[in-house]
Amino acid sequence: MNDHAAINLDVQTLLEERHALKQQGGTLPLGRGHWIGQFQGKRRGHGSEYDDLRHYSTGDDARHIDWKASARTGVLHTRLYREEKDIRTTVVADLRDAMFTGSIELQAVRVCKVAARLLWQATQGSSRANVLVVTDAGISLSEPGSAQQAAIDACALLARQFTSNQTRLNAAAGTDTDTASSSAHVSTDPIVEFNIDTGINGYRALNLDTVSQWLIEHPGKLSTLLWISDFQHCGAHFDRNIAMLSETADNVAIVVEDPLLKSGLPGGHYGYTSHNQTNTVAHDNPVPENRSVSLGYRASEQLRAALVMAATQRQARFEQLMVPMLSIEDGIDSIVTTLRHEQFLP
Repeated sequence: MNDHAAINLDVQTLLEERHALKQQGGTLPLGRGHWIGQFQGKRRGHGSEYDDLRHYSTGDDARHIDWKASARTGVLHTRLYREEKDIRTTVVADLRDAMFTGSIELQAVRVCKVAARLLWQATQGSSRANVLVVTDAGISLSEPGSAQQAAIDACALLARQFTSNQTRLNAAAGTDTDTASSSAHVSTDPIVEFNIDTGINGYRALNLDTVSQWLIEHPGKLSTLLWISDFQHCGAHFDRNIAMLSETADNVAIVVEDPLLKSGLPGGHYGYTSHNQTNTVAHDNPVPENRSVSLGYRASEQLRAALVMAATQRQARFEQLMVPMLSIEDGIDSIVTTLRHEQFLP
């Protein structure tokens, strides 16, 4: 993989995810999802899609009487139709500071690519979609829409937040990494940003339960929430909030984590950079210091066992919540196919 592409991201890369969509039109059977078009709503109503036939009941609309079935059986029958609703898909993209790490590719890069593909799939399927970007500074939300411009605006928001976070982290680390520009001309007028209380020092770790609580308080027309994260630092109330959200919307967890977290670190000598809070040039500008640590065989095995336990606990958490969990290791194409098959995407 190109080193530059592994650590940097621009809006053009996300726009190009549109061309990676597979042509699957007409290959999936009619479903019972939320979608307009090839998918039907969950509830019966006054839509145009025929659903069922039953005996006439007092109060039924005479326009819905099936005269052919009534004449054939000698009993009045009423046609039932599937309600059609315009419901929104929200892609929740985790771009907190911890996601800007990776042994092969930054996890934040992978999050953005998956999010972009899902947004393009949703909008091309005529579903209203938007992105909610999570950073340690707060959340940013793009305007929902079913047209191409909605996906473009969402990709622009992803690229802008990625670049902003990366620039800040590079400055804090004292590095001068060349980041790709995301200043392509894209309309950002419909983008609205919401700042969550970040404390006195400006930035702190933002737990996902804060995000889920915000979604509970601002439900809108949610239908499906596609969470893309490593699901670390979920917070004490995440499970409770997801259970509450599941009453009105479908939730899907898409796990993005570094491959090294499955195998652990082999024994060896590792260097890292630490910011010494006591040795500072300015009061609020810690000086980075290069340090190292040795990892022996026993410590390596303990780390590997801890990682396996964390992964097992994460899987058990979503099973208990009855939330489907997918992994980035399965590939983006596989994720999109699964979501379409399970009718979380059109």
